[in-house]
Amino acid sequence: MHRATLAAGLLPGGFFRCALRIPLDYVFPLSDECVWKESKMTPTKQSQRTITETTDLGIGLLIAESEDGDYQPIGAVMTIREAREIAANDIRRRMHRLEQGSDPMCPARYLVWAQGDGGEYSTVAEIEA
Repeated sequence: MHRATLAAGLLPGGFFRCALRIPLDYVFPLSDECVWKESKMTPTKQSQRTITETTDLGIGLLIAESEDGDYQPIGAVMTIREAREIAANDIRRRMHRLEQGSDPMCPARYLVWAQGDGGEYSTVAEIEA
Protein backbone atom coordinates (compact mmCIF):
# COMPACT_ATOMS: atom_id res chain seq x y z
CA MET A 1 0.00 0.00 0.00
CA HIS A 2 1.02 3.54 -0.58
CA ARG A 3 2.18 5.59 2.42
CA ALA A 4 -0.49 8.27 1.79
CA THR A 5 -3.21 5.66 2.15
CA LEU A 6 -1.86 4.58 5.54
CA ALA A 7 -1.78 8.17 6.70
CA ALA A 8 -5.40 8.59 5.62
CA GLY A 9 -6.42 5.90 8.05
CA LEU A 10 -6.78 2.63 6.15
CA LEU A 11 -4.72 -0.23 7.48
CA PRO A 12 -4.15 -3.60 5.84
CA GLY A 13 -7.04 -5.93 6.60
CA GLY A 14 -9.71 -3.23 6.30
CA PHE A 15 -9.16 -1.61 9.71
CA PHE A 16 -9.58 2.13 10.08
CA ARG A 17 -7.19 4.28 12.05
CA CYS A 18 -8.05 7.77 13.20
CA ALA A 19 -5.03 9.39 14.76
CA LEU A 20 -3.99 12.96 15.23
CA ARG A 21 -0.48 13.61 14.06
CA ILE A 22 1.50 15.63 16.55
CA PRO A 23 4.92 16.84 15.50
CA LEU A 24 7.48 15.78 18.05
CA ASP A 25 10.12 18.27 16.99
CA TYR A 26 8.18 21.30 18.33
CA VAL A 27 9.48 22.55 21.65
CA PHE A 28 7.29 24.76 23.76
CA PRO A 29 9.03 27.95 24.81
CA LEU A 30 10.35 27.53 28.33
CA SER A 31 11.70 30.06 30.74
CA ASP A 32 14.45 29.55 33.24
CA GLU A 33 13.13 32.41 35.33
CA CYS A 34 10.33 32.27 37.81
CA VAL A 35 8.00 35.21 37.41
CA TRP A 36 6.66 36.27 40.77
CA LYS A 37 5.47 39.65 41.81
CA GLU A 38 6.20 40.47 45.41
CA SER A 39 3.29 41.89 47.33
CA LYS A 40 3.13 43.23 50.81
CA MET A 41 1.13 41.13 53.22
CA THR A 42 -1.16 43.27 55.28
CA PRO A 43 -2.80 41.87 58.38
CA THR A 44 -6.53 41.50 58.06
CA LYS A 45 -9.18 41.01 60.67
CA GLN A 46 -10.14 37.36 60.56
CA SER A 47 -13.35 36.39 62.23
CA GLN A 48 -12.96 33.38 64.47
CA ARG A 49 -15.46 30.66 63.74
CA THR A 50 -17.55 29.86 66.81
CA ILE A 51 -17.87 26.13 67.33
CA THR A 52 -20.87 24.89 69.32
CA GLU A 53 -22.20 21.40 70.08
CA THR A 54 -24.09 21.30 66.79
CA THR A 55 -21.64 23.09 64.45
CA ASP A 56 -20.94 21.04 61.33
CA LEU A 57 -17.24 20.16 61.53
CA GLY A 58 -17.07 18.68 58.07
CA ILE A 59 -14.95 15.65 58.87
CA GLY A 60 -13.99 15.86 62.52
CA LEU A 61 -11.78 13.22 64.10
CA LEU A 62 -12.45 11.69 67.51
CA ILE A 63 -9.24 10.56 69.22
CA ALA A 64 -8.93 8.68 72.54
CA GLU A 65 -5.88 9.69 74.58
CA SER A 66 -4.55 7.88 77.65
CA GLU A 67 -2.71 9.38 80.62
CA ASP A 68 0.52 7.91 79.23
CA GLY A 69 0.13 9.94 76.04
CA ASP A 70 -0.91 6.97 73.91
CA TYR A 71 -3.75 7.63 71.53
CA GLN A 72 -6.18 5.73 69.32
CA PRO A 73 -8.35 7.16 66.57
CA ILE A 74 -11.99 6.28 67.24
CA GLY A 75 -13.71 7.59 64.13
CA ALA A 76 -15.01 10.46 62.08
CA VAL A 77 -17.64 12.78 63.58
CA MET A 78 -19.77 15.59 62.20
CA THR A 79 -20.51 17.50 65.43
CA ILE A 80 -19.24 17.69 68.99
CA ARG A 81 -22.56 16.25 70.18
CA GLU A 82 -22.02 13.19 67.99
CA ALA A 83 -18.46 12.93 69.36
CA ARG A 84 -19.84 12.87 72.93
CA GLU A 85 -22.24 10.04 72.04
CA ILE A 86 -19.54 8.00 70.33
CA ALA A 87 -17.10 8.60 73.20
CA ALA A 88 -19.72 7.41 75.73
CA ASN A 89 -20.33 4.25 73.68
CA ASP A 90 -16.58 3.71 73.31
CA ILE A 91 -15.88 3.96 77.04
CA ARG A 92 -18.78 1.56 77.79
CA ARG A 93 -17.37 -0.92 75.25
CA ARG A 94 -13.89 -0.63 76.77
CA MET A 95 -15.22 -1.18 80.31
CA HIS A 96 -17.12 -4.25 79.12
CA ARG A 97 -13.95 -5.64 77.54
CA LEU A 98 -12.05 -4.88 80.77
CA GLU A 99 -14.64 -6.86 82.80
CA GLN A 100 -14.19 -9.81 80.44
CA GLY A 101 -10.46 -9.91 81.17
CA SER A 102 -9.17 -8.07 78.12
CA ASP A 103 -6.65 -5.24 78.42
CA PRO A 104 -8.00 -2.27 76.41
CA MET A 105 -6.41 1.17 76.53
CA CYS A 106 -8.16 3.24 79.19
CA PRO A 107 -8.57 6.76 77.80
CA ALA A 108 -8.25 9.72 80.15
CA ARG A 109 -9.93 11.99 77.62
CA TYR A 110 -11.24 12.19 74.10
CA LEU A 111 -10.16 14.93 71.70
CA VAL A 112 -12.14 16.22 68.74
CA TRP A 113 -9.99 17.51 65.92
CA ALA A 114 -11.40 19.51 63.02
CA GLN A 115 -10.03 21.38 60.04
CA GLY A 116 -9.92 25.13 60.49
CA ASP A 117 -10.52 27.87 57.96
CA GLY A 118 -6.82 27.89 57.05
CA GLY A 119 -6.78 24.15 56.31
CA GLU A 120 -4.89 23.02 59.42
CA TYR A 121 -6.33 20.53 61.93
CA SER A 122 -6.57 21.55 65.56
CA THR A 123 -8.36 20.44 68.72
CA VAL A 124 -11.83 21.95 68.93
CA ALA A 125 -13.18 20.03 71.95
CA GLU A 126 -12.02 17.90 74.83
CA ILE A 127 -14.30 15.27 76.35
CA GLU A 128 -13.39 13.79 79.73
CA ALA A 129 -13.67 10.01 79.93
